[in-house]
This record gives sequence, structure tokens and C-alpha cells, in this order.
Amino acid sequence: MCFSATASFSAGIAITAIGIVTLKKAHQPRAYLFASIPLLFGIQQITEGFVWLSFMNPAYLAWQKAASILFIVFAQAIWPLLGPLSMLLIEKNKKRRKLLRLLTGLGFSISAYRLIWLCFFNVHATLAGHHINYLFDSEAAFSPLVPAIYFISTVLPPFVSGVKKMWAIGLAVISSFLFTRLFYGEYLVSVWCFSAALISAIVFLIVFDLKKSFLEGTS
Repeated sequence: MCFSATASFSAGIAITAIGIVTLKKAHQPRAYLFASIPLLFGIQQITEGFVWLSFMNPAYLAWQKAASILFIVFAQAIWPLLGPLSMLLIEKNKKRRKLLRLLTGLGFSISAYRLIWLCFFNVHATLAGHHINYLFDSEAAFSPLVPAIYFISTVLPPFVSGVKKMWAIGLAVISSFLFTRLFYGEYLVSVWCFSAALISAIVFLIVFDLKKSFLEGTS
């Protein structure tokens, strides 16, 4: 997850299992993207497990760059877009949908920016203090607005959504962000994903409620 290869692989496998069950619970196509969040979290954590292995065993060193880039793509490019878009697809309230469209647009812009940026600057993973730190060739490539837009597109959507229990995801994201910012500073990208298991469990509960309401509506 954040502290060792064993933790990353164990968490990744467990969250992937939750993801598979969650997808099976999604009975509406519009809920599939949202239901895929735990599965993608699981894949992301397994990816970081290979980054850990590259430090522990020289045989895996050749995998370090690819695994690091894939992890950063998840963290910096996939989540800012997938979060608001998946919530937009399952939202029924028109006013809330308008706000979620705006947040999805912001998420798309930051995701595109990050992907383009990754095409020009390399990512380097370093190990220190039992955590992985992801360094970039040039921090100057980041506009001061980028962190703010990233935060808005990942944190606000759960509070805008009218779906039952969605606010819990927002609280989990904010709590994990503040905790890692206060205690793990420079390792934020890696350690922040420690909340993946909690968020995955909340997603499962929301999808279960969506399935229940769907079945009640068709009965």
C-alpha cells in the first residue's frame, strides 16, 4: 500500500476482490464506471507493489520505470476525471448534474494536463523512511493552479452528488489528504492511497444501495 511490497500486494489483492464483487452488484450500465473504482484502486496498489520489488530485488529493477509511470497515471490522471464522471453518470438531480458536469470538465482538463506533462518529464521513484517518493524532472512544469484544480475535481464531487452515502467518500478523501499532508508530507502521492480500502468499502455500500433501489423501482 504505502509501507512495503507485502502491504501493497496484500491490499491490492483484497481491494481487487472487493472490486470484482462490487462490479457484480452493479445492475445498471450507468453505474459500471463508479463500481469499477475499487478494482482500479486494487490494480494501482499492485502496481506500486512492483515499484517496491524493484528496490528489494535487482531482478525487478527493469520494471521500476514502467510501474512508477503507471502508478502516477492512476494517481494524477485517472482519478481527477473518473471520480466526477462516474458520479455524474449515476446522478438524477438536474441541478446537481450541471455542477458535476463542470467538475468533470475540470477533471478532464487536469487529467489531460498531467498526461501531456508526463510525455515530457520523467518520473523517478526513490525509497526513504519506509515510503516511496515520486520525483519529477521539473516541478516548474506545474502551474500553481494545478494542485487546486486537482483537489477540487477529486474532493467536491462526492459532496455535490445527491446519491446516498456519497458524502462519506468525500470525508474519507479529505481526512486521508490532511493526515498524509501533516504526517507524511513529501510522500503524499504514495501514502494518500492508504485510504483506498476505506473508499472501496464505501463504494461497495453505495453500489449495493443503487442495486436495491433499482430492484425496488422495477418491482
